[in-house]
Amino acid sequence: MGKDRVLIDIDFRSEFEIARSTKSYKTILQNLPYIFVGTCDRLQSIVAIVSEAAKQSLKKKGMHVPPWRRAEYVKAKWLSPYTRTASFKDQKKEEQQLLKEKIVTAEIETSGEENTAVIEWKPPELKPKGPLSGVKMVTGLAVVFDEDDNP
Repeated sequence: MGKDRVLIDIDFRSEFEIARSTKSYKTILQNLPYIFVGTCDRLQSIVAIVSEAAKQSLKKKGMHVPPWRRAEYVKAKWLSPYTRTASFKDQKKEEQQLLKEKIVTAEIETSGEENTAVIEWKPPELKPKGPLSGVKMVTGLAVVFDEDDNP
């Protein structure tokens, strides 16, 4: 695909559904794909057509056109500026490097052979913070059956 940006939306048609739509808008909506896979140019042309149709449908029914139904807003949902930080291969390499750094290894020399011992990493212990950190919290049915309160 080269450097062309390809967009995928698995629930595309539902993004354009409106209340009390006209028959012509329903026809346009039925012609939209459920799953959209395409370029930015294709998406922009679809959004422009469907947004204008939604505007006409809402006005015909005497309803206000909310800002999230306008073409600029809908386009921003998919076509907002982005910065690609790294390719997929670069991300995989970075993840592997981080994983290697997290695993602590120790070399043990025995009779000229090198053995590697892997020490399992354990997450740090979580300590409660805040004003209720020392208070015992009891919820649900445990409130009724709390053994500390029963004589």
